[in-house]
Amino acid sequence: DRVLAHFTDKIAMQAKAQERYASIRDKPAETLCGSVISLTMNAGLMADLPSLPSSGAEGVGLFRTELQFLTRSKVSRGSAPAEIYARVLDA
Repeated sequence: DRVLAHFTDKIAMQAKAQERYASIRDKPAETLCGSVISLTMNAGLMADLPSLPSSGAEGVGLFRTELQFLTRSKVSRGSAPAEIYARVLDA
């Protein structure tokens, strides 16, 4: 029961955070002194990239390349890593 309650609370907190993010997503990324900042998102898997358009980010700032290989049962060889990066850049 405690585990279920903990996860229920965690899901509710995440939903509230998403609401807060949505309320400021389309505001300009500008400091109080007027400097404009480029906001980008971090991504670790191809599955993260579809959320880019709705995130409000201007692009991907950090793509965690190691996650592409840690999720596989064997090391990619040859052109496989280049193919992964090409798919990311196309996305």
